[in-house]
Parts: sequence; structure tokens; C-alpha cells
Amino acid sequence: MKNSIEFNHNTDSLSEALGVEQHKYAAQLAAIMTIMMAEEEGTTSKISEMLHKCVDYNIILMLATNRFISMIEDIDNKFNFPSEN
Repeated sequence: MKNSIEFNHNTDSLSEALGVEQHKYAAQLAAIMTIMMAEEEGTTSKISEMLHKCVDYNIILMLATNRFISMIEDIDNKFNFPSEN
């Protein structure tokens, strides 16, 4: 089952578009980083589980969107695809 988000497409900021509150974003990621630093074996699946349990869905979506955009830009730069401008 997908989580539901009310998207605000009338803003220039992805965080605002997804309703991400900056203090929650900082607090939730800081908590996960603290847990990971204390744990000796931070496997990818454990990180994923912590994100699932501790981070709001809209923050996870923002992180995934930013990473996806970065990946696409890296591919564009690597292969020098012509821009549409």
C-alpha cells in the first residue's frame, strides 16, 4: 500500500512541495546517523529498516527524488547528452 502525500506544485522547493518540515528532516536524519555510528555493522538492509521505522515518508521521498535527479545528471554529464535548451 502506498502512502499518500498532498503535493504542492506551486512552489519552487521540493521540500515545500512534499510538505517536509526542516526541523523534522534534520532531527530524523540526525537520529539515524547517531544510531548508525553507534552500531558496528550498519548493513544496507539495517539502514533501510531504520529509515522505514524512523523517517517520515515524505522525507524518504525527497531523499529518493534528489538522488534520482543526481543520478540522471551524472548520466547526462557522462554521455554528454544534448540539452533541450
